Amino acid sequence: METKIKIRQKITNEVTNKFMDKKEISDILEALRKEFPKAFPRYSFVILKKGVDLDILQKSSLRIGRTKLRLFLKVYTGHPGYKKIHEIGVRRYDLEGNITGRVTVNEFEAFTKLQRLKEERKKFIAKQKTKTAVDRNNNTWCNK
Repeated sequence: METKIKIRQKITNEVTNKFMDKKEISDILEALRKEFPKAFPRYSFVILKKGVDLDILQKSSLRIGRTKLRLFLKVYTGHPGYKKIHEIGVRRYDLEGNITGRVTVNEFEAFTKLQRLKEERKKFIAKQKTKTAVDRNNNTWCNK
């Protein structure tokens, strides 16, 4: 039983260490905009090619770990502006601004499914929080 607890604590600590604050995200974005202005334009978004994280790690002078970079890209690609232009047939770009392909039907369907699941999860969590708050107000959890 102690082994399971230690493993859970280790996983929890690893997840906690992955958190990035807004300043760190902004700093990474600014550094990438200076180094790769065509891939990270200042006032718009372009759909990045698959595997762009590996390209950044190889070509960038920015010293960042793969985990932090992936977290940054998750935040960047989750931005409403990026999601808005993610459509079937839209061009994908590499770091130099070269076209490397297009968004396929399968990629778009997977993307929309993921977005739908995220929205459902947000609604579920909000509902659970509301339910917990109501239960606490009614004191149903401690009177039994």
